[in-house]
Amino acid sequence: MLLSKTEIQIDSQKLMSILARQFGEPVSELADWKIEPLSGGLEQNHQLFHLADEAVLASSATESMENSTGNFSHPWSLVLKIVHPLPETENDAQGIRYWKREALAYQSGLLESLSCGLTAPRCYEASQEGEDFWLWLEEVTDDMGKPWSLPQHYEIARNLGCSNGVFLVGKPLPQESWLSHRWLRKYVEGARPMVQILPELRRLPLFQRSFPHLNNDFLLEAWNQRGIFLEAIEKLPQTFCHQDAFAGNLFWRGQVGEKGMVTALDWAYIGIATVGEELAPLIAMSSFMLNIDQLFETCLEGYLAGLAESGWDGDPV
Repeated sequence: MLLSKTEIQIDSQKLMSILARQFGEPVSELADWKIEPLSGGLEQNHQLFHLADEAVLASSATESMENSTGNFSHPWSLVLKIVHPLPETENDAQGIRYWKREALAYQSGLLESLSCGLTAPRCYEASQEGEDFWLWLEEVTDDMGKPWSLPQHYEIARNLGCSNGVFLVGKPLPQESWLSHRWLRKYVEGARPMVQILPELRRLPLFQRSFPHLNNDFLLEAWNQRGIFLEAIEKLPQTFCHQDAFAGNLFWRGQVGEKGMVTALDWAYIGIATVGEELAPLIAMSSFMLNIDQLFETCLEGYLAGLAESGWDGDPV
């Protein structure tokens, strides 16, 4: 079967080869599999698709013929992520949105050596198809269910802290040239056009609801002092970070109060950053649903517990 949908084509033989890697053995037969688009993420240069149905494995087909019991079908599911080039960052490996970074991370094997229960979805293949990169990924689910509570945020922050901490106690930092550096500084500087239209933004109801206690003078003063803040942050110890670790990109496997696994999606911002930076998106993107002061304290406590778990004994102040 050859499926054409939203300008993509998937051959059944190609799909069978991907599923052989998922099952660990050849696939002899596919049913009339289904594909549907998925929503997710704020980037405009990728498409997500969910594929699922049943397959007959080669071993099951052989057993079926020997015992005359009929085919044994095995359910399967995949996520296909297609990343399109971004002309303005196509050749800038240090750009904040370097479009090849996630595919290169999977191809390098770097995401297979993560620590402290932080994992990436299993990638069955990351290949360039024409001008695009196609990532064939494991489908992951969240055992906690969302939105997360404060105790659940604690557990997530603990995993992130421990995974960051191992690079502070001896694990060598990766050296790949496409890893981002000083990503936060570049991201902040990218806000310049928004700062220029701040008076107009302040009139929008969504902005007023999101930042009810902030005023123009405070925001502009923070903007003018950004260099001081960034320089102070960049003097902190360096570690290896996801840099977009918020609830939309994270899936918890396990029970609250127990050590579990955190599977992180979307590694497009992956790079070298300072200890503590990983907390910013986790807190900021959940602050709309939870008390910000309690959320900050809970995530910080969890993160520090994770750092201690990794063996780091530095000064948290």
